[in-house]
Amino acid sequence: MTWTNPANGKSVSQFFAGVSDKDLTVVDNGDGTITLRTAVTGVPEKLTLSNGRAVTMDVGRVVFVSVINYNGTPTDISDDVTLSTSIESISGPHPDLQSDGALFCQVVVAALT
Repeated sequence: MTWTNPANGKSVSQFFAGVSDKDLTVVDNGDGTITLRTAVTGVPEKLTLSNGRAVTMDVGRVVFVSVINYNGTPTDISDDVTLSTSIESISGPHPDLQSDGALFCQVVVAALT
């Protein structure tokens, strides 16, 4: 995806590669919820300027832990509600993830102005 400022022609592009999600474990908590551990690997985000210079990049592996209320229908994900999500482990640099998305906004605004 590429964003371009029509007033000055400056642009910034978002790139991703090899991103895969893999469920590692699912635990039935016995109270109508499950705890799901999911690993995400690859390059989930790389932001580059129009000259090709990378300004930020998240790369590596992150394991997320989510508690999900499956609303009495464990095989029907359409009514699932995520109650919480946390990060169990991070391997590799993930500056945007660790900034909770704030870095993305800072980089894009600066690149387009």
